[in-house]
Amino acid sequence: LLKNPAIAIYYYAYKALSDNEDMSNFLNLKKQLFKNEAKFSTTELSDIYLAAINFCIKRWNKGYRDIMGETFELYKAGINVDVFLDNGILSRWTYSNIVQAGLLQKEYEWVKKFIIENVKLLPEKHREGSVNFNLAKYYYDTGSYEEAMPLLQKIENDDLFHTMGAKIILAKMYYECSEIESLDSLIKSAQTFLYRKKVLGYHKEVYLSIFGILKKLMNINPHDKTALKQLENEISATKQLPEKDWLLVQTQKLR
Repeated sequence: LLKNPAIAIYYYAYKALSDNEDMSNFLNLKKQLFKNEAKFSTTELSDIYLAAINFCIKRWNKGYRDIMGETFELYKAGINVDVFLDNGILSRWTYSNIVQAGLLQKEYEWVKKFIIENVKLLPEKHREGSVNFNLAKYYYDTGSYEEAMPLLQKIENDDLFHTMGAKIILAKMYYECSEIESLDSLIKSAQTFLYRKKVLGYHKEVYLSIFGILKKLMNINPHDKTALKQLENEISATKQLPEKDWLLVQTQKLR
């Protein structure tokens, strides 16, 4: 039955999502997908690409950093067959996820071109915020902090995730540039903002955790090796922590 492309694709998709530790089913799914795309409708392809990308995201969340290459390949292939569009609209979250995948692969020229060329596909209401946020991420990753900062400062009144994402990137730049007063002020304003928000669910604790750890990192004595080790252990043990890898690198630099 696996000689039938439709059966094979859905079989491997099911198996891949059922067992995230086994890469073989995912690789078979990707192989069958790329080989038989023309045999499926755009709607079907959207579901299949989503299944494959979900497998990759679960792997990433488990710490398998090499999976991002596969994710980026899927995003690029999916763009070519329009599977990420809904009535001609590209979700701002998919837009950001594609940018992030490209940045993690250091495909900087491709990312900048994607950001600019797909502006008109974004929902008009969130277009400016999405473009500013993703361009800022691009400039941050390419070391152009002077280009990134003004864009991030425009995002204050956008949605929660862009607002907090912007504050996190700004905090990283302030820390890396040793702008301690600016960092301290940003941490305080971010914490105040979060405490005032009543309905955030677990997101409040997630964001509070990174700003709390940033404050500890900012104030730690680099000569206190015990404190550094304790902070490193705290970072490693915190399950839902944005920028965990970056935070660990910063503690290691202080040793």
